[in-house]
Amino acid sequence: MKTTSLPERRQGFTLIELLAVILTLGVLIVCFAPALARSGDNERRMVCLNNLKHLGAALQMYAGDNSDYLPYPNWGTIYPGWLYAAAPPPVHSPSGYNGGLLYQYVRNSNYYLCPVDLESKYYAQRINWLSSYVMNGAVCSFGGITGSCKVTDVWNPGCYLLWNSDENHLMSGAPMGAFAFNDGSAYPSESAACLHSPAASELVTVAGDVRCISLQKFAAETNSATRSLAWWNPFAVSGH
Repeated sequence: MKTTSLPERRQGFTLIELLAVILTLGVLIVCFAPALARSGDNERRMVCLNNLKHLGAALQMYAGDNSDYLPYPNWGTIYPGWLYAAAPPPVHSPSGYNGGLLYQYVRNSNYYLCPVDLESKYYAQRINWLSSYVMNGAVCSFGGITGSCKVTDVWNPGCYLLWNSDENHLMSGAPMGAFAFNDGSAYPSESAACLHSPAASELVTVAGDVRCISLQKFAAETNSATRSLAWWNPFAVSGH
């Protein structure tokens, strides 16, 4: 009886087949890498937006519990403010938030920090390392009063209250971020950082809303010589 022999089992891939597989994988990586990178960027942006939503809600709760007054913006180190007590704590001290006026509403330190900002190699050298966000000094008339204003003192609820500060601002020989994060507040002219988009920044308004503002729009408001969404000091006619 004649038996039919089975064909020999192939042993692995040929060199041409391996090269074809490698080439295909390379093409797939090139095609999908930008999408994966954007996915990671979007995820970090969502974290930042969520942070700002929590802080915006906390600001409204604080005002509701304190006769409509906003918390002091930590203009300098004299009075306890929204972020920390009368003076910034030692670097990397988790207890630093305890004296902040918003701490009773936001006890998770992660809500004060943007994941993109944390990647800055200059982050640890800042005086204020507790938060990626700064408050508009208009709340205390840029140091002109000892307290803070009321929400109802502000001419427009859409006025800019809290934003990502630009660590590159006014870097004339000082360590990176030393001016932008010297305390918990800022002049609007200190500029906002575009951490999640090359031409836009996220911020919290006086009403507690979170908005994405184009850098062009932010600049237009901060370059205004009169009252604007950025310059809204209730104790000065010009808003400055």
